[in-house]
Amino acid sequence: MSAPPADEGSVQVTQEQVQEFAVMRQGISDISEKVQSLEMQRHEHSLVLKSIDGIPDDRRCFRLVGGVLVEKNVGVVRPEVQANAEQLKGVMETMAKKLKELELALVAFMQANNLTPKHEAALLNAARQLAEAGFEPATHKVAGSRDKAIEGGSVLA
Repeated sequence: MSAPPADEGSVQVTQEQVQEFAVMRQGISDISEKVQSLEMQRHEHSLVLKSIDGIPDDRRCFRLVGGVLVEKNVGVVRPEVQANAEQLKGVMETMAKKLKELELALVAFMQANNLTPKHEAALLNAARQLAEAGFEPATHKVAGSRDKAIEGGSVLA
């Protein structure tokens, strides 16, 4: 069964191509959202580090860990927040590489099937129709990604 072509005389787009395209686009969208979320967390970590810069190490502060507010001192919290910020940076770099790979795979898929950017609108419309009919594309899991966010916000007391 084929989806309608983008234009008269254009390449026929099959349902399998539409499904594969939808899965690839969903994977790209998921990873892009995760990268943005991690960037926000990294920015928050940098704000915390900036706010505790120059504060004596024995000063009391509070840190939210797993939903529990824990009392510590700045000397203990600063290295933990720095380590978390570095981990976030590493995860972001890995996910950015994976995002680039998926984008290149999508371009290769479109080239292999003689699809051009003008066909993308037809593919997206067909994918929406499939979604309305109950089809849900499988999502890609990113190897080495963390499902749980790294926590590290601190508040001075």
